[in-house]
Amino acid sequence: MLLNTNPSFRPSALNTCPLIKSGGRSTGRTSRGLLQTVLWVLLVGLLPLANGQAQPAPTPGEGLYAPDRVSLPPPVDAAIQGVVRASPTVRFQLTLFAHADSAAAARSAPGARAKIPTDRGTLWPVLVDTSTTSSLCSSPLTAAQTGFHELCQTLRHSPCEEYPCSRVTAPLAGSATGFFVGRRPNGSALVATNYHVAREAIERHNRTGGVDSFRTASIEPDLSIAVSQDGSHSSDSYAVTSGGALLSNASQAEWQAGEDWALAEIPASEVPSSARMLPLSDEPPTVGDTLYALGFPIRTIRDLPADAPYENAANDLRVSVGIVVEGDSAARAKSEPSDILSTLDAVSGNSGSPVLNRQGHVVGIVRHHTHTNGEIDLNIGSYGGLTQIVPIRFLRTPIQRARAQD
Repeated sequence: MLLNTNPSFRPSALNTCPLIKSGGRSTGRTSRGLLQTVLWVLLVGLLPLANGQAQPAPTPGEGLYAPDRVSLPPPVDAAIQGVVRASPTVRFQLTLFAHADSAAAARSAPGARAKIPTDRGTLWPVLVDTSTTSSLCSSPLTAAQTGFHELCQTLRHSPCEEYPCSRVTAPLAGSATGFFVGRRPNGSALVATNYHVAREAIERHNRTGGVDSFRTASIEPDLSIAVSQDGSHSSDSYAVTSGGALLSNASQAEWQAGEDWALAEIPASEVPSSARMLPLSDEPPTVGDTLYALGFPIRTIRDLPADAPYENAANDLRVSVGIVVEGDSAARAKSEPSDILSTLDAVSGNSGSPVLNRQGHVVGIVRHHTHTNGEIDLNIGSYGGLTQIVPIRFLRTPIQRARAQD
């Protein structure tokens, strides 16, 4: 998924948004405020077909393609067996008010902004009025956004009859991504993903200062990792593992500066023989290099023509292809100086996706995408912008240490 990649973001962002404090304000700004509360997942896609046969990869750029419908370099195709689902179990504690001033008063109360850890994951409080939710849920683009989707679905299936009313949403309807990067001496498998994907587990265990000593902490109940049991990428082949643990992670300050990574492990007994450990690239990519990203985009609602070479994403494994672009695009992308920038197609759900070169070596991890309007992921409805990639060099030392130590 794509979690909100702003480390200073809190569930209180909605509570302090001036456009949600009172009525008669701009719906667009209201949407951004609520999105800052409920959005937080990232990106990427897949490659095309014609007449049901695998076709050569298209010109790098737009495309969220099913991997069996496009010709991939053999090492990239083999890397599919190293990709895992990493699913945060965040839910939203929605309190709905009849009037905007009532919602604003509730948001100003002490503790109204605090996230709530539970034995089923973390609850994010959302206190809002009916006018705001009606506006958000009436827009197909907004209602498809991660977070808004869960809120709108909850209200559709369980509408309020009295106010204020309280509803708890289902967990985020989709997964983020991770990938195998090796084994420890005890046989457990190492899984790399984003800090922001594992954020709730990191915060639950007070690891925001960064951990590099392999002090373990359970990823449950905040994050689940599902692995293909037969090496395929069909949706029913993935099974949730047990006994997963955090090993090391960047600090919150490093995350803010672009080092968006975390390293977990799952027991050897949970790793099927078909799982592939992905090799790390020894060299960073250069401008013009072709890159591939593998992951689980949650959903898209693009208006695709009948002859489009790919279908809308629906939380299944996809691959996208792009090229590395000039560093001076950083200002346009609002990226960090360390980011690798690429034309890879990307949408919510592929945070943590491995980014590979033609040799199938990992050069980085997808962390964010720039085709946004405030916090709205416009790539859900169309294509554009640049994908921001964390260079693999930030994980190289933690991975090497973990491979060598019990």
